[in-house]
Amino acid sequence: MSKKSLKDCTDAKDKIDEISLALKHEGGKKYIYVLVEGDYDRRIYEKFFNASTSKVEFVSGGKGQVIIVLQNLSNTGHVIGICDADFKHLEHNYPAISELFLTDQHDIEMTMISFDDVLTNALTEYHLQTQMISIKQNAIQEAVFIGYVRWFNEKNACEVVFKGLGLYNFTSSIDGKNIIMNNTGLLTELNKRQKNKTVVMTYQIIANFINSNTVNDYLLLCNGHDVVKILASIINLSFTPKISNKDFEKSLRHSFLLTHFHKTKMYSNIFAWQSSKGVTILN
Repeated sequence: MSKKSLKDCTDAKDKIDEISLALKHEGGKKYIYVLVEGDYDRRIYEKFFNASTSKVEFVSGGKGQVIIVLQNLSNTGHVIGICDADFKHLEHNYPAISELFLTDQHDIEMTMISFDDVLTNALTEYHLQTQMISIKQNAIQEAVFIGYVRWFNEKNACEVVFKGLGLYNFTSSIDGKNIIMNNTGLLTELNKRQKNKTVVMTYQIIANFINSNTVNDYLLLCNGHDVVKILASIINLSFTPKISNKDFEKSLRHSFLLTHFHKTKMYSNIFAWQSSKGVTILN
C-alpha cells in the first residue's frame, strides 16, 4: 500500500487492512474508528467526536463499502459507521448491524436543513436570512419530483447515473425570487443516463409511482444535494458574485453545531451505544 493515512483510503479492503493493523498496537487500540461515506461527511462529523478517543475516517464508495467494513470488524468493538439513511426510513428497511447509525432525515444535508436556525444562519452569509421560510419551501418543493425519481430508480434498478447531473440546466425563474424545475426536461436527461434500458421513465410512470408511494415528510424523501443545488440557484437570483452548491454546503456545515447534533436521534443512538460499551467518544 502507498503511504496513505486512514483518511485517504479508497475502499473497504484498504480500510479493513488499515484498522486491523492499527488494532494490533496499543496506540491503535485506544481509538474507536467512526466510519463515514466521504470526506465531506468527515468534515461534518469530526467536530462532534472526541479526538483523543476516536478517529473519524471515510470509506469511499458509499454505504455499501462502510457496511462491508463493519461486517468484518464489528467483532473488534472498535468500529462504528455513520451513513445517510436515503430511503430506508420510508421503507422501514434497516441493515441488521447495531454499529451502523443512520441520519435522522434522508441524508446529512436534509438533517442540517431540518433545523431552521441552521438554514437561517447559512443564508445570513448572503443577506437572505429574513427570507428563510419561503426559500426553504421553494427549494424542497422543487426537489420533490427528482426525489421520487431517485426512489423509483432505486426500487426498479433502472441504474440511472445521477452523478454530475447539471441540475442548474433545468432551473428557471419567472419572478426573480423563486426557482422552478423543468421536470419534463430533467426526466428526458435522466433516461439518457440509464445503464439499464429495461424501464423508460415516462412522466406518467413517475406520476403513478408518486400516487402509490405518497410521502408527507419531504425531509425523508428529498436528496440533500438536490436541495442544496436549488438553494444555491435561489441565492444566485439576488446575490453576487454567484455561488456554487459547494459554497452553500460549506455554509451549512459551519452552521450545523454541536447543539444541533445533540438534538438528533443519531446522537441519542450513538450515546446509548457508547454507554453500553463503557467508552466516551462523543463531544
